[in-house]
Amino acid sequence: MASTPKKVIIEENECFICKNTTSYEKRIKVFGRSSINLVELIKRAVNVNLAEFEKTNAMFVCSKCYKQLTRLDGLIKSTGNLCDKLRHMFQQGGSIRLKRMAPESPQTLRLRPKALILDYEDSVQTSQSMSNVCQLPGAPDPCPSFPYPTICATSPNLSQQNRFSLVMKAFPYIQFEPPKSSTPLKKERIPSTVRPTDIDGVSKVTITVEFPSRTVRKELSTELSSIGTALVFGADGRIARAVMKNPIINRSVVKLVLKKLGKELKDLCSLKNPSILRKSAKADILNFCLEKVCIELKERTPLFYGVLMTCANAKKETTWLPSIVVAASVLLKQRNTHMNTFATVVSLTVKNRSTEAILQRFSKMKLSSSNRTTLKQMIALGKDHDILLQNMKQSISLQRQTLCKRDEMAQACKQIDHVCVADCKIAHSKINKTIEDLKNNAYPGYNISYDNIDIRRERRHMSMAVQNLDIHWVPLGVIFKNENINNEMIDILKKFQGYMPHNTNAKEEKTFEPQLLSGDQLSVERAINVIHSVSNGYNETDRLEGMIVQIGDWHTCVKILEVLFRRFYSASSARDNCTLMADRNLINRRNVKVDPHSAYRPDRDFIITEVTSRVIAAAMKVLGIETLSSVPLAFPIPANLEKEDNLTKLKFLHNASAKVVDEIVIDQSTFATLMERATSVQDKELSNNQQPNEYNRFPCRYPECPKTYKYNGKARRKHEASHDPPVVVPEEPGCDANDGESAQDKEDSDDVYNYNCALVSEGLLFINFIDAIAEGDGERIIRQYKYLMLLFKSDAPHSNKYALESLYQLLLVKGVLSKRDSHRFIWNRSVNNKGGLGMNIPLDLAVEHSNNFLKQSINHLGVNITENAVTRISKAEAPMRGVMDNIDRDLKRIRRSGKHKKKSSGTDMDVLVGKLIEEDVFSRRPGRGYKHFKNFERSPISWLDMSKIYTWINKHKDNMSIGTRGR
Repeated sequence: MASTPKKVIIEENECFICKNTTSYEKRIKVFGRSSINLVELIKRAVNVNLAEFEKTNAMFVCSKCYKQLTRLDGLIKSTGNLCDKLRHMFQQGGSIRLKRMAPESPQTLRLRPKALILDYEDSVQTSQSMSNVCQLPGAPDPCPSFPYPTICATSPNLSQQNRFSLVMKAFPYIQFEPPKSSTPLKKERIPSTVRPTDIDGVSKVTITVEFPSRTVRKELSTELSSIGTALVFGADGRIARAVMKNPIINRSVVKLVLKKLGKELKDLCSLKNPSILRKSAKADILNFCLEKVCIELKERTPLFYGVLMTCANAKKETTWLPSIVVAASVLLKQRNTHMNTFATVVSLTVKNRSTEAILQRFSKMKLSSSNRTTLKQMIALGKDHDILLQNMKQSISLQRQTLCKRDEMAQACKQIDHVCVADCKIAHSKINKTIEDLKNNAYPGYNISYDNIDIRRERRHMSMAVQNLDIHWVPLGVIFKNENINNEMIDILKKFQGYMPHNTNAKEEKTFEPQLLSGDQLSVERAINVIHSVSNGYNETDRLEGMIVQIGDWHTCVKILEVLFRRFYSASSARDNCTLMADRNLINRRNVKVDPHSAYRPDRDFIITEVTSRVIAAAMKVLGIETLSSVPLAFPIPANLEKEDNLTKLKFLHNASAKVVDEIVIDQSTFATLMERATSVQDKELSNNQQPNEYNRFPCRYPECPKTYKYNGKARRKHEASHDPPVVVPEEPGCDANDGESAQDKEDSDDVYNYNCALVSEGLLFINFIDAIAEGDGERIIRQYKYLMLLFKSDAPHSNKYALESLYQLLLVKGVLSKRDSHRFIWNRSVNNKGGLGMNIPLDLAVEHSNNFLKQSINHLGVNITENAVTRISKAEAPMRGVMDNIDRDLKRIRRSGKHKKKSSGTDMDVLVGKLIEEDVFSRRPGRGYKHFKNFERSPISWLDMSKIYTWINKHKDNMSIGTRGR
């Protein structure tokens, strides 16, 4: 017998199932290797036997159809597994109990009911005889004259309602009934106790109560009828559900449950039978066990325990959970503060430096996430940590680009002279107005303030490979570079330059919009020197342009305080009354130290207290106030001042303050002499023209004479004398700081008076500088840098660099920067994080707060300090602080950050003022002196040589103009 030939696929580029053309890499061969049986699956899915086809590589399915076949294979397997499971359950349940029925006979058939109600298609109820349905064995044929087969069953495709309708229409003369194997329609059983009594079919429930004396029957309302029905059936669950469905009874039940819960908790918190959570003895804390607490809750408070388990465990497990104990202890401690044993255990657990171990413990108790999850969340929080800075940079760059285009358009309009104004689509005045609007509405800019993160790690076991860690990193992400190394400082500045807004021209060259970069004096000095070292770069990027370096004001405050302590504080002056050291011992301020860098706040508060007490004592002396409660005699208060307005009262207060300032704070003679010296030196420089010209040569001082000389010597003076008339060179005025001061003047000086007047003068300067920062008054800060420059210069050689930075602050504002950049340099120096008046802090102090937060987090790493860990902490710093602030605000936690509150120093002030009045320090007594501060100078700048100061200023002006040196 010949075999049937195989079928061959004609279209070799089409999927066998969907007939779509598919690329070669998305084809799956039907007869190739596969994790599923494609032949059987295709046969089952599309009813095609692939055994009839020739096995060739041309037969394939696409990836889309392959996925559907894979899904079908999974469903088949899951169906098989489910069947196996059900079969196993059926076998485990035991054998089926069967009951054998007696064989049916014509006699038994006659005893059956004679009729059965059926619902036919025409809704007619018909009673049919059982004997006319089918032919039984040995019985006569019910239809002998019709050769049709006997109707014994209905088609399985017919519905329950019209299963015999077709047969009835075909054989209307035959009476039949459904086969005995069919299932009759189910009818609802009406309970005997609930009977429909009305037309609408609403059940009415009546309760009968038989008392010994009488019987009471009451019909329940509609809301309570379901409860009565449930009582009839007697199922506990049904009764409970019916009760809880009723809103009125539900509220009453809830109240009773809560009342019972309160009794359980009251018994648990009682002293008669104290709970494990209340026992706080040493042995109880040492033997504290979470499982024992859980068992106690289950035994003594089953309702409370059940509620907690229902909330915590959806799987209905019976094992105890640590989170149940945690939740119960927190709630019970809120109810009764003495239930604090678990809180004590948690506190002892937290008193550990191992943060990872704490997180692991808390994670098991469901108090926190695990360490790994926490690290992932920190990475997520640290994403786009500099998005604010990037958005500001982009906004400024776009505004700058628009402004440049408008400027180019305006310049083009100026160069075209032959075009009629009427022919221009845009008026020239409109372009200028647009440019002015863009400049006025320009983005205010920003200030990037930074400081080092200094960390030192001491190694317990040192070797050649393991040494102590001395870390100096820069924040902003973190930059793992040390600014003490020039090459790494260049990398730091390049990183900062990346945040500067810029525009790119057609040659791909960047033009930067300058922004502020602030730091302490060392950071400023290093940045300036590094920028100057690359000033010969090919473009602005290589020259590190775009950064205006600014010194931080908080570090200046520390430097001022250091100068004051170096001038007024000495451990050797304890025996000199009314000095800082003597007053420190008098009011027992033992936290005051010589170096303000190690105790800035104690030293600052001490200086403010000292200056305030001397201001009060000086006002009492000048205004004639005998006691703190008396009225001034030397400057009487007008009788009707209380009835005047506030402006008049303020004017009187200013006049009284001015009288104290003129007599105590300002030394008129010293300042007059100082101004005279400065003016004479300036006049001499202008008249003699001793400054060399741009070629570093000295010109002839005769008008319009082009002669120049290399040195300011005899040849120059001889040439000037040859003119007609000869040049008159005035004699050099005396610039010695001690001119006119004789030995007799020094002997007649009063060290006590000079010391305390100088302390008031320079202390008020320090307080004024702090107040200017708090108010955000940039102009007042810049004005004070003028005097600070001289104050730092007088503290040479300790403060020479700060004197130089003070000078450059003034040079940048007055001569180098543009009007817009100068305005930003003056006013962008502080930040207000809390809101309100007088709450500003310097930018560098805000950076110090940020660095302290980072250092605390880094210190928890221990020896596991890695760049990835530090970067993760640094980037997530702001979000983490925000989360903690939100939690503290919700908990109303009192924080110690922000403005530091100090206790009232009224007692200290009274003691200091009393001592000052007793010593009469503000009365000049010639010959009164100190042992340590002998011949004390009242003004620190009285000995400065103004000619050298003048030369020093001009020298650095030239350095800045020609760029020969960075500083």
